[in-house]
Amino acid sequence: MIIITTWHIPHSGLDGASCEWNGQQHVLRAPSAVAALARTLTLAGCPDGPWQALGTGGNRLFYGNSIHGLAQLHIRETEAGTRWRRFPQNREAKIHRIVSHLTNAR
Repeated sequence: MIIITTWHIPHSGLDGASCEWNGQQHVLRAPSAVAALARTLTLAGCPDGPWQALGTGGNRLFYGNSIHGLAQLHIRETEAGTRWRRFPQNREAKIHRIVSHLTNAR
């Protein structure tokens, strides 16, 4: 199971997310950081499987059976509650091109 720790970054519109996978610590700061981290892990070759997101106090905020499924979503917290929507495909293709470029540049 992939365990993601997440936190809110005040006055920034960003969240933070981190997890350990494949012996490396992955840390990301972005809007919808949990889903963005799932995209990063998926593109890095992380196998599909269950995941959970924990708040800074260790309480479980979100969970699911597919880290690859989470990678296809965008999560937005509002005063009205949590909003889940599909991640736009054109942005996903752009991220894939960026990751491919960085991987090939090594």
